[in-house]
Amino acid sequence: MKLFIIGHGRHGKDTAAEFIEAKCGLTFESSSMFCAEKVVRPWLKKHLSLTYDTLDECYADRHNYRVEWYTAIKEYNTPDRSRLARAIFAEYDMYVGIRDRDEFLAAKQFSDLSIWVDAAERKDYVDPTCKVLRSDCDIIMENNDTEEDLKEKVNRLFHIIQNVQPKNTEETNGQGDRKERGNIN
Repeated sequence: MKLFIIGHGRHGKDTAAEFIEAKCGLTFESSSMFCAEKVVRPWLKKHLSLTYDTLDECYADRHNYRVEWYTAIKEYNTPDRSRLARAIFAEYDMYVGIRDRDEFLAAKQFSDLSIWVDAAERKDYVDPTCKVLRSDCDIIMENNDTEEDLKEKVNRLFHIIQNVQPKNTEETNGQGDRKERGNIN
């Protein structure tokens, strides 16, 4: 299973992904950490002469350069808007933190489900670099209560997912021949 976990900065995306990992064994690395090494750190050095002694230092400073990170990743994904998503999904089951709507729409075909994590009632921060819309996602997971409440929501959702038997993926075309059903995106 491949998942997008999306939402504004500091709304609980990584926490939700950690709960999903614990519940289902699906893997992830923060997309910020993934990008820090492969995309952003070299871009910051080239364009801003900004250097970091360690990858962790670069990652820790990401909130101070959010727009620059967004620009670096956007450039990396040009002209192939799904490039980063394919790279992340090649190594992990979850892409946590995609921000660009065009990139998300181009890469959505590589995922099974997209989850928007929303803490708008307790966090007034709206990330100006997050261009993906709540309505673009398959599921909205409210995160306005405790961490334990979020964990319970993840547990309930994945209990349902794990226990639903898939419907027959074929049907007849009216002449006794089988035809494939379309995927739901």
